[in-house]
Amino acid sequence: MPTFEIVIYRKAEDGWPVAGLLTRKDNLLPVRSEGLLTLHLDGLSHCQLPLEYGTFLGKALFHDDLRDAFTRALALSGEGGQPEELRVLLNIEDPDLRVLHWERLCAPFDNRWSFLSLRQETPFSLYLPSLTGRRFPPIGRRDLRALLLVAGPSDLAGEYPLDDFDIPATVQGVRAALGEMPCDVLASVADAQGAPNLNTLCERLTAGSYTLLHIVCHGQYRDDETRLYLPGDDGRPITATQLIERLNNLHQDRGLPYFAFLMTCESAKPDAENGFGGLGQRLVRELGLPAVLAMTGRVSIPTANALVLAFYTRLHEHGAPDQALGEALAGLMGRTDVTVPAVFSRLGGQALFSDTLDRPLTPTEIDGGLNDLIKLAGERAPFLLAHITRLAEKLRGVRFEEGLSAPALAERATALAEANQTCDEILDLSFNALAVGKPPPLYDTRCPFPGLAAFRTEDRAFFFGRDVLVKTLARRLEEHPFLAVLGSSGTGKSSIVLAGLLPALGDPPVASFTPGSEPLARLENALVNAPANMLVMVDQFEELFTLCPAKDEQQAFIKRLLGLVPTHRVILTLRADFLGECAPYPALKQAIQAHAEIIPPMTQSELRSAIEQQAGAVGLRFEAGLAETILSDVQAEPGAMPLLQHALLQLWQRRHGRWLRSSAYRAGGGVREAIAKTADGIYTALPEHSRERMRAIFLRLTRLDGGAQNSLAGVEHRDTRRRVALDDLVPAGSDRLATLDLVRRLADARLVMTNADALTGQEEVEVAHEALIRYWPRLRGWLDEDRAALRLAEGVNDAALEWEKASRDGSLLIHRAGRLEDARGLAVSKQYSFNQLEFDYLAACFDLQEKARVEKERQYRNRGRWLAFAVAAVFVMAGLAIFSWFQVRRAEQQANISLARQLAVQASDVMAKSIDQLPSAMLLSVESLKRYPESASNQVLGKGLAIHAAPISRMSHDDYITSVAFSPDGKWVISGSWDHTVRVWEAATGTEIARMTHDGSVDSVAFSPDGKWVVSGSGDGTARVWEAATGTEIARMIHDGFVDSVAFSPDGKWVISGSGDNTARVWEAATGTEIARMTHEHIVHSVAFSSDGKWVISGSDDDTARVWEAATGTEIARMTHDGSVNSVAFSPDGKWVVSGSDDGTARVWETATGTEIARMTHEDSAYSVAFSPDGKWVVSGGDRTARVWLWQPEDLIELACARLERNLTQAEWRQYLGDQVPYRQTCPNLPVGE
Repeated sequence: MPTFEIVIYRKAEDGWPVAGLLTRKDNLLPVRSEGLLTLHLDGLSHCQLPLEYGTFLGKALFHDDLRDAFTRALALSGEGGQPEELRVLLNIEDPDLRVLHWERLCAPFDNRWSFLSLRQETPFSLYLPSLTGRRFPPIGRRDLRALLLVAGPSDLAGEYPLDDFDIPATVQGVRAALGEMPCDVLASVADAQGAPNLNTLCERLTAGSYTLLHIVCHGQYRDDETRLYLPGDDGRPITATQLIERLNNLHQDRGLPYFAFLMTCESAKPDAENGFGGLGQRLVRELGLPAVLAMTGRVSIPTANALVLAFYTRLHEHGAPDQALGEALAGLMGRTDVTVPAVFSRLGGQALFSDTLDRPLTPTEIDGGLNDLIKLAGERAPFLLAHITRLAEKLRGVRFEEGLSAPALAERATALAEANQTCDEILDLSFNALAVGKPPPLYDTRCPFPGLAAFRTEDRAFFFGRDVLVKTLARRLEEHPFLAVLGSSGTGKSSIVLAGLLPALGDPPVASFTPGSEPLARLENALVNAPANMLVMVDQFEELFTLCPAKDEQQAFIKRLLGLVPTHRVILTLRADFLGECAPYPALKQAIQAHAEIIPPMTQSELRSAIEQQAGAVGLRFEAGLAETILSDVQAEPGAMPLLQHALLQLWQRRHGRWLRSSAYRAGGGVREAIAKTADGIYTALPEHSRERMRAIFLRLTRLDGGAQNSLAGVEHRDTRRRVALDDLVPAGSDRLATLDLVRRLADARLVMTNADALTGQEEVEVAHEALIRYWPRLRGWLDEDRAALRLAEGVNDAALEWEKASRDGSLLIHRAGRLEDARGLAVSKQYSFNQLEFDYLAACFDLQEKARVEKERQYRNRGRWLAFAVAAVFVMAGLAIFSWFQVRRAEQQANISLARQLAVQASDVMAKSIDQLPSAMLLSVESLKRYPESASNQVLGKGLAIHAAPISRMSHDDYITSVAFSPDGKWVISGSWDHTVRVWEAATGTEIARMTHDGSVDSVAFSPDGKWVVSGSGDGTARVWEAATGTEIARMIHDGFVDSVAFSPDGKWVISGSGDNTARVWEAATGTEIARMTHEHIVHSVAFSSDGKWVISGSDDDTARVWEAATGTEIARMTHDGSVNSVAFSPDGKWVVSGSDDGTARVWETATGTEIARMTHEDSAYSVAFSPDGKWVVSGGDRTARVWLWQPEDLIELACARLERNLTQAEWRQYLGDQVPYRQTCPNLPVGE
């Protein structure tokens, strides 16, 4: 905004010299014009009206050259077609002229004289130079904070002839005008922060950082100065001088506001300039306040209230008091006191606050910007929220004050640069701009990717790529009212009908359902009150054959459905591999053959168009090359759409604002791993008992392929999803809420879907898509582990449901003899989690069988039971002779595996019951492992060894132990702790050898190859090399962030360190010289050298462990963990890698393939891991404990037998293995148990 400053100098012989200075942004040098004020003071006494008075002053001032200069300035401000205000500053240097009412000054506008203060195009203020050197640093909009003081006559001591006014209403009005600006109140109201008096005013100004002071009270010009009816020390009114003196004593750097609004009569009356001066003028001149709005005369309460509301609304927009006053007064035209308010300022055309980015941010702006960033990140980049929260803590930890040291300034600059980079990435706006209050671009928070779920009708806005096919389906349905939509799993049959075809048909009334186990009842329910144009859609038609085994009901349903065709349009979706199931029903077969449309997989171009339009619908963009990468990954996959949509959903959950990044795609596992990673991520994060429940849930939600009656390797099973009532997922005797919470968590991850059954109103659960069954290896493993047992459990469930449906009819208790005993065995196993109905059913079957047995025994006694037994024995022996040796052998093998699994479960149960039964549990685990290397027994035996251990050493710190390591000879152990110390211990005894101290928490420690040195990394940003025996410091290396991991090279010449600055660096140990630098996407938590020193491995918050070339920093390989990787180490031969993670596990991997070999579990995060020199042991540290593990099964067995004192007793053997398995010594070196 251009500025026209008018300076009236002291009087000369023939008048007062005047200078007009026009300043524009594009010209630093002002354009000067000169004039002469020819003012006859006597003439002013005849001007009764404000306009007459102002015009008299204006004509005396604006004439000749000065008038021309003002007119040119007005014209220049409107150049370029964009109207612009001209700020007018009036600086009166002659004291004799200050007594005049210059606030009424008029100027020529289109040959008419108008008040400058009432013209919005000429913001007008009385410019006053200050006599003080007090500084007011630049502030922003977020720094605005008001102190409101409202004093009425009742607050004074004594009686005064003053009108009362409504104090609560006044406070409420000012607060409303201030809007969201923080405001403290001194007034006689309920929620005030103090009383309205001078002492409290000074106390609040000193204690708080107020940028705005608003005073409402009666005022009067009296005895040559302003008098305020505001209680002083004695409770009586105060003078302007008293207020000035008290305010002047406040602290120079705080206490005084930037702006004062004196809503008090005659607080700036010009007559006071003959004496001490008006209060408004003196606040600027003597105390240096940047600006004051005060009353030059008496002002009415209605005008005051209207002015406050309009003024603050405008001030908050741009920060210019003179401009805000002009804009506010424009709405008060016609009031007699409209010219009373005046702005006195030394801003010189500047605003009170600035939203420009050419100044340092204030602490309030930084704090507000961080709050906004965290809030917006929750919407636009939730996956980065933890990182942004840590960044906010770091930034808030830097003191933003003047006079900072060079390192502090550098730290502040680094923190702000990181904030700006992060903000730019997710908001398309710099952090500086956000901090000063600039809004980020609009953002659509809707997720356009449905994941494994089908597109529904309400998802039509995100359904793309099938336009031609939708038109074909619509045409086919117009030609005939029956349409069968066929396709393989994952081609999008349901989606194309729900989100494509139905909207294309104009959204007709639809009865949509899946057949379930009662298809006919569901159909009839859907047709209740159906209008004539109702369209019937049967989704997942294959359920008719998988969930409804009754052929007569299938036939009745098909007949009823096809009978609707003359009056209703009927659509069904059917997996193409179930087409053969329709052959036994000629009418259905004929209808499908005549009116079917096969849905082909989408082409690459269709997929590309679809996903880019999906993303574009909510303003998302793929990083360059990412869309091609995704399409390349999905190209060879059958049923690609659900895999693709799930991967995109995972990518959206890891979005960076508007951007979908390649790094986020890789971190999510890509197309092939996204489903498994999502499911495994939930599974591994659960406690053990909840994992068992999740396993049971997914086994129940899967319908086994009825056509494959064995589980031989290489057999492809056609398993499908099944819909199960939520209550049927609750194991008998367990907490229903726990199952409900787990189902909700799975639903939130879009792995399952929940709906209410249309017939019963029961909540039902089903797998979101069969792609999860096909592509989640863990679930495939569960299903293939023992299909016979699962099929038996499935049969119990089906039978129990039929029994319950028939009011528990005894004739439906179909499980007998061996099948019943097998089922009862499954029921007590945690792997299958039978529900209460199934337990009731089995109990009823057993009761029925027992009754039959008792009756049969009675009959045998009557008929000669010994003869019957003999005959039975003959038949049994004859039957056994039929079996071939191979069948017997195979049965024995299967029985051995089954027994091994049974023993693993029993071992776990025995261990959970009592510590006294620990030896029995361990021996059962050894028997299990000898028969079959079951991982469950591996873990049970490992836990047993941790408890039933030979005496070992224990080393204690004063806080959490974050890192541990063995010396090369195994005699010493080093540990690092949050207590800021590094300690060397004797491994066998736990005796402390040496102690070294950092300035922050110690996060990582390591021995040198010769055992003479140790290296430690700390939160103080350094890695240090020490002498192990004495604790003497040898060398120090400095990172740009905290050091989270360190390691020596095998020859001891190099050290590698991983840091919070997202880098791993290789250094020369003796000098600290940097050799190479490797960069992750997030914090590097762990590093290690390979045994030959050529490679290093690093573990990071980006969930990866990466192998690099040590000398150059070139990336060699990358492995993905399920959580943040805290620690990594190579085995001595370099074939294995061990990693510790926030998911609470330490894992051993094969280096060359990334195959997981073993898993060890802590109660909390595993922070540090290491191999023993012979590679047989792993040590891990975390939950204030350091633990040593054997990880190979054969070593576990050997150690267990060395620790135990006996074998299983004969009684224990019979209890757990039965009489059919010959007794043997589990541990050959131990005696038979007694």
